Amino acid sequence: MSDITKRLRITSMFYNVPYEQLSKVKISAIKTHSFLEKESRLLKYVHNRNLVDVEKAEMDFSVYEMDVLENQIRIPKLKELYERKRASLRAFQNGKDLWKSDRNGL
Repeated sequence: MSDITKRLRITSMFYNVPYEQLSKVKISAIKTHSFLEKESRLLKYVHNRNLVDVEKAEMDFSVYEMDVLENQIRIPKLKELYERKRASLRAFQNGKDLWKSDRNGL
Protein backbone atom coordinates (compact mmCIF):
# COMPACT_ATOMS: atom_id res chain seq x y z
CA MET A 1 0.00 0.00 0.00
CA SER A 2 1.42 3.36 -0.96
CA ASP A 3 2.13 6.06 1.58
CA ILE A 4 -0.54 8.32 0.07
CA THR A 5 -3.16 5.56 0.33
CA LYS A 6 -2.40 5.09 4.02
CA ARG A 7 -2.79 8.82 4.60
CA LEU A 8 -6.09 8.97 2.74
CA ARG A 9 -7.47 6.05 4.74
CA ILE A 10 -6.72 7.59 8.10
CA THR A 11 -7.98 11.05 7.22
CA SER A 12 -11.48 9.62 6.93
CA MET A 13 -11.40 7.77 10.26
CA PHE A 14 -14.17 9.33 12.36
CA TYR A 15 -13.64 12.66 10.58
CA ASN A 16 -17.25 13.65 11.14
CA VAL A 17 -17.32 12.85 14.87
CA PRO A 18 -16.71 15.84 17.15
CA TYR A 19 -13.85 15.33 19.63
CA GLU A 20 -16.12 15.35 22.68
CA GLN A 21 -18.13 12.45 21.22
CA LEU A 22 -15.22 10.22 20.19
CA SER A 23 -15.27 8.34 23.50
CA LYS A 24 -18.94 7.47 22.89
CA VAL A 25 -18.39 5.81 19.50
CA LYS A 26 -19.65 2.23 19.41
CA ILE A 27 -17.44 0.15 17.15
CA SER A 28 -20.40 -2.11 16.33
CA ALA A 29 -22.47 0.86 15.17
CA ILE A 30 -20.08 2.18 12.51
CA LYS A 31 -22.20 2.94 9.45
CA THR A 32 -21.26 2.07 5.89
CA HIS A 33 -22.26 3.13 2.41
CA SER A 34 -23.26 -0.36 1.30
CA PHE A 35 -26.26 -2.64 0.99
CA LEU A 36 -26.17 -3.02 4.78
CA GLU A 37 -26.14 -0.05 7.11
CA LYS A 38 -23.61 -1.26 9.69
CA GLU A 39 -20.08 -2.51 9.25
CA SER A 40 -20.59 -5.31 11.79
CA ARG A 41 -23.45 -6.75 9.74
CA LEU A 42 -21.26 -6.94 6.65
CA LEU A 43 -18.99 -9.35 8.52
CA LYS A 44 -21.45 -12.23 8.12
CA TYR A 45 -20.46 -12.31 4.44
CA VAL A 46 -16.79 -12.95 5.22
CA HIS A 47 -15.80 -16.51 4.26
CA ASN A 48 -12.29 -16.58 5.73
CA ARG A 49 -12.11 -14.78 9.09
CA ASN A 50 -8.35 -15.21 9.33
CA LEU A 51 -7.44 -13.82 5.93
CA VAL A 52 -6.11 -10.63 7.53
CA ASP A 53 -3.48 -10.77 10.26
CA VAL A 54 -4.87 -8.21 12.72
CA GLU A 55 -1.65 -8.31 14.73
CA LYS A 56 0.28 -6.97 11.74
CA ALA A 57 -2.20 -4.17 11.04
CA GLU A 58 -0.74 -0.74 11.64
CA MET A 59 -2.24 2.70 11.45
CA ASP A 60 -0.26 5.69 10.30
CA PHE A 61 -1.18 8.64 12.51
CA SER A 62 1.52 10.93 11.08
CA VAL A 63 -0.97 12.97 9.04
CA TYR A 64 -2.69 14.02 12.29
CA GLU A 65 0.62 14.71 14.00
CA MET A 66 1.24 17.53 11.53
CA ASP A 67 -1.47 19.54 13.28
CA VAL A 68 -0.54 20.50 16.85
CA LEU A 69 -4.17 20.68 18.00
CA GLU A 70 -4.99 17.28 16.48
CA ASN A 71 -1.85 15.86 18.06
CA GLN A 72 -2.84 16.94 21.55
CA ILE A 73 -6.59 16.38 21.47
CA ARG A 74 -7.82 14.00 18.80
CA ILE A 75 -4.99 11.50 18.24
CA PRO A 76 -5.18 9.82 21.68
CA LYS A 77 -8.92 9.19 21.17
CA LEU A 78 -8.41 7.93 17.62
CA LYS A 79 -5.70 5.55 18.80
CA GLU A 80 -8.06 4.24 21.48
CA LEU A 81 -10.82 3.68 18.88
CA TYR A 82 -8.37 1.97 16.55
CA GLU A 83 -7.34 -0.44 19.31
CA ARG A 84 -10.99 -1.11 20.16
CA LYS A 85 -11.66 -1.93 16.52
CA ARG A 86 -8.66 -4.28 16.43
CA ALA A 87 -10.00 -6.01 19.57
CA SER A 88 -13.37 -6.38 17.89
CA LEU A 89 -11.75 -7.94 14.82
CA ARG A 90 -9.77 -10.33 17.03
CA ALA A 91 -13.05 -11.45 18.63
CA PHE A 92 -14.51 -11.95 15.15
CA GLN A 93 -11.51 -14.01 14.09
CA ASN A 94 -11.90 -16.11 17.23
CA GLY A 95 -15.46 -17.03 16.25
CA LYS A 96 -17.66 -14.28 17.69
CA ASP A 97 -20.49 -13.33 15.32
CA LEU A 98 -20.40 -9.57 15.84
CA TRP A 99 -23.55 -8.95 13.82
CA LYS A 100 -25.52 -10.95 16.40
CA SER A 101 -24.35 -8.77 19.26
CA ASP A 102 -23.87 -5.40 17.59
CA ARG A 103 -25.98 -3.72 20.26
CA ASN A 104 -23.19 -4.31 22.82
CA GLY A 105 -20.94 -1.60 21.37
CA LEU A 106 -17.71 -3.60 21.39
